[in-house]
Amino acid sequence: MLSMESLHLLRINQSQFNFFRRSLRARFVVDMEQHVNLFFPDVYRRERPEQIRSRILAAINHAETFGLTGRSDVCKFINLKVMFGDDFFDKPNLAWAKDMLVGNSTDRMSNLYEIVIRQLQLHNR
Repeated sequence: MLSMESLHLLRINQSQFNFFRRSLRARFVVDMEQHVNLFFPDVYRRERPEQIRSRILAAINHAETFGLTGRSDVCKFINLKVMFGDDFFDKPNLAWAKDMLVGNSTDRMSNLYEIVIRQLQLHNR
């Protein structure tokens, strides 16, 4: 059993927390680069790695403005930006997509993603 004195050793200070956060973010960016390469190989071949990394970082930052921070939600957000362009959420005819992200539902990104995928499937029939 841990004593109160040993619990003191388990504290993480702000600089340690920031280091872990940066490390996790860097790992996530690498994971998303691999994801783009696997699922969007044409995009990956067409752009330089620095461009892809820059787009991924911008998408992560943009997702955060909607309160999307979970890996799954941010990955879906990146997918939509890769499929439809970095300005996908700013296009006037897609205002409904942005409106869906502004809500506070925990499933808002999943719901949006499902709608978009369904529409693509209908369009490609």
